[in-house]
Amino acid sequence: MPTEEPFRVLLRRDNAYEPAVTLRFNVTDGMGQLAVKLGGRGEPAMAVHYEETGIDPDILRAARFVYNLNQQRQSFALSRVTSELCARLSSDQWTELKPVIEFGFRYLVIPEEALVAAPAPVQVQVPPTSG
Repeated sequence: MPTEEPFRVLLRRDNAYEPAVTLRFNVTDGMGQLAVKLGGRGEPAMAVHYEETGIDPDILRAARFVYNLNQQRQSFALSRVTSELCARLSSDQWTELKPVIEFGFRYLVIPEEALVAAPAPVQVQVPPTSG
């Protein structure tokens, strides 16, 4: 039986017409922090619940989620959450980011099954007009 993560990090598009996203986290054991620089202010304090709205997805590439339990910190980079992937998220539901560890580096990624298929290019042919 898989063990449940001590935190959940959720992402959602603010609406279907703009690229901005909302990021939320809930920590069941320990504390968390969204380390992202927004509007010249400092990073938010450690918390068990936090939500930030109106985030430009391009800013997330330099952000990270920090999880702290018993004075031990784990940092998860959000560099794989790109604006292209965020544009393929549904705007009517939350998507849980999944932790991935590759070559000792920790990332939070958008699961492939959460992405809406990119629209296929369409070729339009206009019939010639007689005249």
